[in-house]
Amino acid sequence: MRSYWRALGSFVVMLASGVLASAFVAEIYQDGKLDWSAFYTAYAFWGLVALVLGNGVYQWRLQRRLARVEAQAAEIEKYRDPDYMHAVARRNLQKELEAEIKRAMSGEERFLTPEDSRRILGLDAPESKGSDEEADDNG
Repeated sequence: MRSYWRALGSFVVMLASGVLASAFVAEIYQDGKLDWSAFYTAYAFWGLVALVLGNGVYQWRLQRRLARVEAQAAEIEKYRDPDYMHAVARRNLQKELEAEIKRAMSGEERFLTPEDSRRILGLDAPESKGSDEEADDNG
C-alpha cells in the first residue's frame, strides 16, 4: 500500500511542477516577451522553489530510510552463516562458563570438571555415525 501512496505522491509533484512552471512563465511574460528581471516577484517561482526543496528533503529522508533498511538486512544476513552463529553461541556460552567457574571457585557449588566445560562450550558433539550404523543393522 505504501508504494501506491509513493506513486501517487510522485504524480502529484510532477503535476504541480508542471502547473507551477506554466504559471511562472505566464507571470513573467509581458509585452510579447519574457521579462526575467521580475522572476523573483512571481509567486509561482517561489512555489517551484518550495516544491523542489520539499521534494529534495523527502528524497533525502527516503534514502536515509532505505540505507537503514539495507543495514538491517545486512545485519540479519550475518545470521545465515553457520560459522557466525557458532561464534555467537560460544560467546554467549562463554559468559555461562565464566559464571560457573566463579561459583566453583567461591565454593558455592561443586567444582567444574573438564567435561562440564566442554558441555557448556559445546565442544563435545555426540557422534551419530555409530548409532546410524546400528540402526541400519537392526532394522
